[in-house]
Amino acid sequence: MIVCPKCGANSPDGTKFCRVCGEQLPDFSNPQQQYDPNNMPPSGYQPPKTQADNFFNRLINDVDDHTMEYDPQDIAANKVMSLFSYLGVLILVPVFGTQGSRFARFHINQGLILIIITAILNTASFIFGLIPYVGVVLSVPFYLADLVVVFLIVMGIVNATGGQAKDLPIVGKFRILH
Repeated sequence: MIVCPKCGANSPDGTKFCRVCGEQLPDFSNPQQQYDPNNMPPSGYQPPKTQADNFFNRLINDVDDHTMEYDPQDIAANKVMSLFSYLGVLILVPVFGTQGSRFARFHINQGLILIIITAILNTASFIFGLIPYVGVVLSVPFYLADLVVVFLIVMGIVNATGGQAKDLPIVGKFRILH
């Protein structure tokens, strides 16, 4: 195994470039070779993606995009109002302020699902938190799930203000409002 001098990743013997960062690896079989840090990997070199990279890339980017199903005028008129769909009780702003907007209803649906998930997580965390000693440990997964929900909220706000109707990862397939 060869250890990359730049990132510390392990590569099989005989590998010329690091599979993680692309750095040229020293050739220990040739003691005459001088390591040149300015020597870059071949043009167009892309380090291979790890299984975790592929999973998160698919989770975030391989979602259904419904933007083309909505009227561009509806999107332009309601994209700012739609961001409130992801801000808890402020979901009432687009509910009452965007009557008849299919684009806003799409984001209201996703925001409503996130509100329900947040309520369930917080209730469960509170209940488990009442158990002496063990409750603190049992509540940790719920707090971590809350962080995932915050990430989804940010994604929803970015999509809404960007005029996109993309399903959010994990929750985007569920429909409460039709």
